[in-house]
Amino acid sequence: MRNNIFNVKPFQKVSVLVFFLFIFGHIYAQDGLKSNVFLRAGVLQTSVGYEYILSKQFSLSSEAGLAYGYINSGIIGSSFVSLTPKYYYNINKRQKKGRNTQNNAANYFGIDLSYVPDIFTFSNTDNINVIRSLSITPVYGMRRNIVGGLNFDFRFGLLGVSFFESNMPARATYSIFVGLSYVF
Repeated sequence: MRNNIFNVKPFQKVSVLVFFLFIFGHIYAQDGLKSNVFLRAGVLQTSVGYEYILSKQFSLSSEAGLAYGYINSGIIGSSFVSLTPKYYYNINKRQKKGRNTQNNAANYFGIDLSYVPDIFTFSNTDNINVIRSLSITPVYGMRRNIVGGLNFDFRFGLLGVSFFESNMPARATYSIFVGLSYVF
């Protein structure tokens, strides 16, 4: 049996998440950031998610959706889930200056943990397969409130690493998102 990140049992994965939420959940604060449900649509991604506030500057964002791409003269789409701990480093500064921080409108650093399960994929070209993978990417992002629940979202990450279920070696990866989100 090969030693692989995909051999971790689902119970162990959930246990780590519950432990993380338990440890940080007691420092919950409502002064700046607010927990919210959101719908996000961008150039290469559509998703729905929930952002849980851990403290005045920390949150944990979870998403599930579809990512799109262009490969070998064809369009491909695949489902994904992600978990991103975020540190909003300038939320307090924005509040002190009287800037709009509605819907967590601030800049942040985070670590994007994304899993592509190959549950739902589509393509307009034959012989394109999606390999199950887990990516870990440091990210920088910003959200700005446009009006009401509508926001502009931007996020990019470099120097990440992707692990594949197949015998493919791990490789460097990046992450980018430009689009709109709606907070309910």
